[in-house]
Amino acid sequence: MVTNRKRKKRNAVSIEAYLWPGGVVPYVFATGYSKRLDARSMDVIMEETCIQYRPKEADDENWMQIGEESPGCFAMIGRGNTETTVNLAADCTNAMGRVQHELLHALGFWHEHSRSDRDDYVTVVWENIQEDSADNFEKRTSNIDNQNIGYDYGSVMHYAEDFFTKVEGEPTLVTSRPEGAAIGQRVLMSPSDYAGVNIRYGCPSMNR
Repeated sequence: MVTNRKRKKRNAVSIEAYLWPGGVVPYVFATGYSKRLDARSMDVIMEETCIQYRPKEADDENWMQIGEESPGCFAMIGRGNTETTVNLAADCTNAMGRVQHELLHALGFWHEHSRSDRDDYVTVVWENIQEDSADNFEKRTSNIDNQNIGYDYGSVMHYAEDFFTKVEGEPTLVTSRPEGAAIGQRVLMSPSDYAGVNIRYGCPSMNR
């Protein structure tokens, strides 16, 4: 989930403005926070991309803080002015893909179903979406974020068909190519997810 903080501002700025320079992400765990799957999730991203997570140092001006300040799973989009918050409550860390979903937000990635071409692949059922969660279904107005990578139902950045539904059993997203395609997996980042990171951060010899 994307935190509302700076959402509108970040819709208007260039991608480069909120990428981590050189793909280096200093991080710190909040005091008393149990790391759970977080460290391993970062290790896997480092193995498959050129992103480098390292512990925060005293002179770092920007860093990512992982903790549990409140219930739920959410993160800022990309590098903040100082601290980029990733909130992972206990139920967010029962699958690596759930952790990676929020880590990708912090790297500057929006939801897959927010792509500019999403209407060719999913229908958003607005009347079923909880009002305070509608922001998470907004469509990006530019195709610059797509990076010439095809729409991926298997991305960890894609919501399941009933995420944030206010009517139990009713969908918030309906797939169309094909109808009934599985969406919302949180096992692990997909090949397209890794490719997106490698392209956006210019990872040499790692674009896959």
